[in-house]
Amino acid sequence: MGDQPLTRMPFGFLLFKKDAGSQFKLLCINSAASNMLSVQSESVESLQKRSLISRLTSQMAEALNIRQNTFFNLEGIWTQANSSIPSLQVLQMLAVPLSSAFVAIVFQDNQATTVEKKSSKEKMDELRSIVTTVLIINDTTILTDQVVKGTFLETQHSRYFFVLQTVLSFFEGLFNIKVQQSPLMGGKETLPNPLEFNHWLSMLIRQDNLDGDNTQLFWNTYEYYSSPSDLLKKLAIRYFQATAYFAPEGIRRAEIMDMDLAARIAKFLHKWVEVRPVDFDETSVETASMILSKTWQPLYTTEPLGDLHEIWRRKLNALNPKIYSPVGGTLRSKEIQTSITKYQPEELAKQMTLLASERFRGVTPNELLEQRWSKGDISANAPHVKAIIDNFNHIQNWITSTIVMEDDVNERGSLLKQFILTAHACKSHGDFETMFIIGVALGQTSISRLKRSWKRVDDNTVAKKKWLKIESLCEANLNYKNYRTALKTRVVEEKKGATIPYLGIFLKDLTFIEESNERYADTFYVNQDRIRMVNTIINEILMCQKTLYTFDANPYLQGLLCADLQNMTEIQIYEQSKKIEPGDRKVMKTSSQNLLLPKDEEEGKISRRESAGSANDLVGVIPPPKQSNRTTLSSILTKEEEELIRLTQSNPAFKELIEQQEAGVFVDKKAKRRTLSFGTSVSNLLKSGNRDSINFVDLPGPDLSAQTLPPPTTSSPGSNRKTLKKGTSFFGKKNKE
Repeated sequence: MGDQPLTRMPFGFLLFKKDAGSQFKLLCINSAASNMLSVQSESVESLQKRSLISRLTSQMAEALNIRQNTFFNLEGIWTQANSSIPSLQVLQMLAVPLSSAFVAIVFQDNQATTVEKKSSKEKMDELRSIVTTVLIINDTTILTDQVVKGTFLETQHSRYFFVLQTVLSFFEGLFNIKVQQSPLMGGKETLPNPLEFNHWLSMLIRQDNLDGDNTQLFWNTYEYYSSPSDLLKKLAIRYFQATAYFAPEGIRRAEIMDMDLAARIAKFLHKWVEVRPVDFDETSVETASMILSKTWQPLYTTEPLGDLHEIWRRKLNALNPKIYSPVGGTLRSKEIQTSITKYQPEELAKQMTLLASERFRGVTPNELLEQRWSKGDISANAPHVKAIIDNFNHIQNWITSTIVMEDDVNERGSLLKQFILTAHACKSHGDFETMFIIGVALGQTSISRLKRSWKRVDDNTVAKKKWLKIESLCEANLNYKNYRTALKTRVVEEKKGATIPYLGIFLKDLTFIEESNERYADTFYVNQDRIRMVNTIINEILMCQKTLYTFDANPYLQGLLCADLQNMTEIQIYEQSKKIEPGDRKVMKTSSQNLLLPKDEEEGKISRRESAGSANDLVGVIPPPKQSNRTTLSSILTKEEEELIRLTQSNPAFKELIEQQEAGVFVDKKAKRRTLSFGTSVSNLLKSGNRDSINFVDLPGPDLSAQTLPPPTTSSPGSNRKTLKKGTSFFGKKNKE
């Protein structure tokens, strides 16, 4: 900043002194005022002769008479900065009496363009942070401002601070904001539209009830428009104005003070510490205490507000989730896994639910804004969301590792049934998070392909029905409609108590809202559609956090679940899966399957089954399985043809072809050539660069989208290939005799 605030502020500043003849003399003018008035090249002496000065004297005289800040508009026709055409200009001005002889004028162009206003706001945001800090700690090193050099402000620290505080108040709109109570609509509080953030803050401060809907909306979403440190400075500015703390001696009068407003600001600040303790640290709490100490009169409060430090520590400690320490290193990884799986599904579900509840209850609203769980320093910005994500991956990997490491097929079937029953018990307890973890784990390719193991589940009616229910809730179709309905039924309609939602879907919804709605409406106004949608989701999360589970904790089992298990990698899991059960499990009777080839298969990735919930919000990409020896379409295409296919992958006809070959239809080279008879050289088409003209359905050859594939039959037990019925081609047409 160069410690020259008035020099650099994007607000006009003029300082006048009344001489012995009661005439006002201009002492100094800053660069912003010179630009707005188009007098950059004129000296202070020549400006004294301008008619503008005489028009200001009456306003200054009035300010001196009432010894208060006087807010007014000044209209005139003159040449604006960077223009040669005279035009009507409206200046929004504030006369600030500093003593019986000195008056300061602060003003801004009321008809500035949007770009100019945005630039001014950015400059003031930068200066406000530093200047407010100077006011809080009474730092006099800032008194090197070139604008006031040689004037009495250079030595009168309190008056200089008063000018700075008044300019900041002027920028915040505190002199022209007409504060009103939140209007009611349909019996509920609403907000004026359009709404500027400073107006919103001033309106909330004056409300008697700080537990209303609008206040909760503010706590949940204010960080879209102000950081916690900036919000604290905004409150400081309002508090200093209300207490008239920096007003010079003789100016500080009851007419200037507003101790009722000061008390409301103090109450608002205490409420902030109570509901959002994570917004503060030791330094900021100390700063807040210093702000409240700057008053000439006691705050008019009906009851003591309490010590900020004590409130902050108590509320912050209540938010820290309890995480049980892992068991000591006396058990090896295999022994830990065996120890966990020997518990009954109901007991295992209860302890997993208790741990999930502790992690979930630690999530705070500020972790859910601006996609902080995936950007920057995640451990600092969203520690509790990160803990949930890490646990999701950890437990999911442990489940898949445990299953594939079991050599006996009957034991694997028993493990599948145990995890299914555990997931169903978690669902019954309202722990959808753990239910999704198990559902995603069992839906992985490495597990879903274990045909002989799943046969044990198919033969068990109870386990099969419960797995179908879990699969249905994890189904991603229609934006997780089944899960959303179940969650709403439990929380809203049945009010069954403690619930742990699947956080990944909330994160997905928040991402969509933020990317689909701008932060500001018309550049400066709060986008109320955005904040209301985000607030709805955050309130749903907060509502689920209120109720605790009453299960008895099993520290030993919880310690095992928190242990750093030596899990296998995804590649190792898949290789082990093929080792224990060679051959692919094409279709499970109890599950659905995504038959499309993954787009990034050649990059070493495979996709999870869609029915597992598509937990991409919380889980990383799974490494690939080793490619099978079965001849597939992709194995007999040239690189150029593969690129063309990728360009047409979204076409229904292409998808139909992939579904056919993935279902086990053997596609030989002749059939491929017949199907993909391009007519035009693929190589020439790709080299031409005209990729927009490529359309699969326009190419010569049969219309695959109009064909249906007859059900294939297995040629022999354990064979991966399928054969077609006699007289039927690969695409459902009768062969010519």
